[in-house]
Amino acid sequence: MGIDTSFALLAFVIAFFGTSFLRKYALNLGLTDEPNHRSSHAVAMPRGGGVAVVASFSVFLLLAGFFGINTPLGSLAVLIPAWAVAVAGLIDDLGHLSAGYRLLVHFVASAVVLSVLASGHSVLSSIPMWLTLALGAIALVSMVWLVNLFNFMDGIDGIVALEVLSVCASAFILLAINDGLAIAGFPIQVFFMAMAGFCFWNFPKAEIFMGDVGSGFVGFVMALFILITTSNGLLSVFVWLILLAVFWVDATYTLLRRLVTGQNIAQAHRSHAYQILASRWGAHWKVSCTVAAVNLLWLFPLAALTNLIANVETGFWKATFYASAVLVIAVLPLIFVQVRLGAGEKACQKDYNVFRQT
Repeated sequence: MGIDTSFALLAFVIAFFGTSFLRKYALNLGLTDEPNHRSSHAVAMPRGGGVAVVASFSVFLLLAGFFGINTPLGSLAVLIPAWAVAVAGLIDDLGHLSAGYRLLVHFVASAVVLSVLASGHSVLSSIPMWLTLALGAIALVSMVWLVNLFNFMDGIDGIVALEVLSVCASAFILLAINDGLAIAGFPIQVFFMAMAGFCFWNFPKAEIFMGDVGSGFVGFVMALFILITTSNGLLSVFVWLILLAVFWVDATYTLLRRLVTGQNIAQAHRSHAYQILASRWGAHWKVSCTVAAVNLLWLFPLAALTNLIANVETGFWKATFYASAVLVIAVLPLIFVQVRLGAGEKACQKDYNVFRQT
């Protein structure tokens, strides 16, 4: 057994027992989620289980360099911004941190990481400055949006954990095909196992919530995976857009629909497609399992096809056209589901029977 596999197994153990500890003592620590009319649960629940994921993942990335494991995510210049996002979430879990301050932390942390990872990159030095700035702005906004959409989607038992597990497993397989495990395999493997340790306590019936400390950190780490794999030519951005389509389509469509219909987008709501399905189906686990199934049975094969196109087609514009076509095929059924369910609609928020899992 290699040291990287040993670290991954230990990450599971630390996350498992760390979450168990937090589950027992969250009430004393002030980490509770009180139910309200917008909640999916009817009883007070401990939260902050994401702290165990943050600790488990961070420890082994820091140790990696001492054991000869090369990973671009093991430096403090990358981890400190990730911790800043987690701390902002933890403060919000313990009391309240305004959305403005949280967004400020997200933007600053993302900007720091982008600067660190971009420094000395040969590709950026060969393109015009205006294009570099444009790509940087797009990456910055996308990174902040990914952090926040994971928070938006963390509303029912197990959905974020199963999303991360299925997407990371898919990405790991594609990286293995592309001979990219040497660069990105270790952090994805450790993160997968840390999330698996947490998932035991969060699914099929949650005994503790991840909290903002976890959801924000998870979104940030997923953004880091996208950055290191795309910048090193290991996986294309189209592959990631397809793998993460369930989450970003639901979050983005719902936000835009609420914006178009004149709703207060800063106000908490229960009109995401996954929340509507949880109400109609009467169980959180059914929705979370459906998300994982869609990821593995629909999106992963299409992501693999996109990856094949990138490996076979040498022409940039032709490869981009084909990959874009596959992306459209991947997301159209998801958008159709959003429309049919009425995600983001005022009537949906007001009228459907809210199912609360106890």
